[in-house]
Amino acid sequence: MSGNGEVRISDSDKKLFMLLLEQKCLTLELILRWLAPGQLSLPSGKRPSLYFRLLRLIRAGYLVKHHVAGYDLFLATQLGREAVSGLNRYNIPVTVASELDTVRHDLITAEIRHYLETYGAVDWVSDKVFHLHAAGVAQIPDGACTVGGKSVFVEVELSQKSKERYEKICEVYVAPKGPDRVAYFYHEDSVITCLRDLASNHKRIGFFKYEEGTAHPGAVTGVCGGEETSLAGFMGIV
Repeated sequence: MSGNGEVRISDSDKKLFMLLLEQKCLTLELILRWLAPGQLSLPSGKRPSLYFRLLRLIRAGYLVKHHVAGYDLFLATQLGREAVSGLNRYNIPVTVASELDTVRHDLITAEIRHYLETYGAVDWVSDKVFHLHAAGVAQIPDGACTVGGKSVFVEVELSQKSKERYEKICEVYVAPKGPDRVAYFYHEDSVITCLRDLASNHKRIGFFKYEEGTAHPGAVTGVCGGEETSLAGFMGIV
């Protein structure tokens, strides 16, 4: 453990700080999913013990809390970043409140990351890291991970782009040096129709509707190359 004299920092705290650096921000529910899932189903009106730990970390200067777009969000501070200097191999900076302009998208991306990691995804790289170290890349995904030895880019599509933009995205993702898989997650079919049609001849790009509480990837069906497939089969999840 380490600390600033006011609070001793545990390995769990360090995991939290890294998650917050990577994902920009998290809600209490998402933090509980990662660090204390057993505290998610407490009786009404009872606060999880982890909530009080977060308050203590805020008072000690390791975290900050903001209310943005209807969400109570936790962010790491510079002190929190310094506590994980030995783990922060990509030198990810802290996120400030003025950068929280895509909160819903950021939270859904974090939710999908947790979902995929639950079923074996490892080595997550966030879009923050891509923007830091691969700014010249033609298409930066919302995240990337490894599943069964395959590289998987993750895209969260909440709003429709132009056909011209989607044509460029397809060109990048089907290039010989592209990732093994590109998994698009969406809520509304209308948002993804154009891109799904453009990618109908490509086996590398899959489209899957995501909703909170989504079942095991083997039971989640989507489309790849114009044919129905399961998320597990597409990504190689056992």
